[in-house]
This record gives sequence, C-alpha cells and structure tokens, in this order.
Amino acid sequence: LYSVVRPDETYPQEQFRRYLPTLPIKCVSEFLGTFFLVLTVCLNLITGSPAVALSAAAALMCMVYSLGDVSGAHFNPAVTAACVARGKCPVGEALAFVLTQLLAGVLAGLLS
Repeated sequence: LYSVVRPDETYPQEQFRRYLPTLPIKCVSEFLGTFFLVLTVCLNLITGSPAVALSAAAALMCMVYSLGDVSGAHFNPAVTAACVARGKCPVGEALAFVLTQLLAGVLAGLLS
C-alpha cells in the first residue's frame, strides 16, 4: 500500500519535487485513513475499552502524519465539506473524497 500512495518515493530528485498526487491516489489515501480510524473506534467500542478517545486520537494522528501530504487527510465528510466551503478543495475532488470516506467507513464497520 505504501507504493500506491507514495509512488513518488522512487522518482529522481527533480521529479520528486514536482510530483503532485492524482485523484485515484488521493482517494486511496482517504480510504486508508478513514478505514483505520473507523476500525479503531469500532473495535474499541466492541471490546469496551476505556481508552476510545485516546486510541482514536492516536490513530488519527498517525494517519494524518503519514497521509496528510498525499490527500490533505480529511478522513471525514464534514471536514471535506468545510474545505469546499473555504474554497480549498474542488467540488469534484470533494465528491470523490466523500464517496470514498463513506465506503471506507461502511467497510470498516462491517469488518469490525
């Protein structure tokens, strides 16, 4: 999965600096971040863990640090909507993100 969201790691230095992720790569990044965030929360709730907030925050932090520069690390349709409202995210890209996030959330919920 690393090479899917970070194909630029194999590029020569000059090409690496100019690299911009494509929409499919951004959607994979959003899927992974949302999936693992929802999976973490669901598994904590199922097991009755007293540290749901702490583990959710840790999962979110890890996903933001690892995938933030790929897609912007929205991982939540509300965050994506806020980015559109501010004019920081094109509507077409936001729609793809929201659909990806919803799919990831549903699959993580079903898996847990």
